[in-house]
Amino acid sequence: MAGAFVEDSLCRAVGCRSSFYSMIEGGFERGLYKGLVQNDLHVIRNIRNAFAHAIRPITFDTPAVIGEVGKLQFPSWNQMTGGLAFGPARQENPHREIYTNVCRVLIKQLFMISISGGIGFDFSQALGSVDNTIPRLS
Repeated sequence: MAGAFVEDSLCRAVGCRSSFYSMIEGGFERGLYKGLVQNDLHVIRNIRNAFAHAIRPITFDTPAVIGEVGKLQFPSWNQMTGGLAFGPARQENPHREIYTNVCRVLIKQLFMISISGGIGFDFSQALGSVDNTIPRLS
C-alpha cells in the first residue's frame, strides 16, 4: 500500500506517465533527485510489483522481499549522517518498518516538490547530496 502512495506522490511531482518506472526516470532526468533517491524509488517499485503480481501470497518475511528491502540505501545514509530519527519500532516486522519509513520520507519530499512545482526545492539536500550510491553499513 505504501508503494502505491509513493507512486501517486511521484505522479503529482513529475507528472503522470505510462508507468512507475518512467516517472522515476523522468524525475531523475529533470534533476529533481539524485541516484540514491532514484535507486530507492526503483526498489519500492520492485517491492510493490512483487506484492501486486505474486502468484502465491508473500509477506515482508519472504526472502525475495527481504532482499529487496536490503537494497534500500536511504536507511544506511540516514544512519551514517545522523539524519532523521524514526523513533521506536512501531511494527513487528523490521523489514516492513524500514520499507514504510523510507516510503514516508519519500512521500513527504515528493509532496514538497509537487507544491513548489519543482522550482526552488533541492530534493538532494532533503535526502543528502549523494550522487549515485553509498557504501553499505554492515
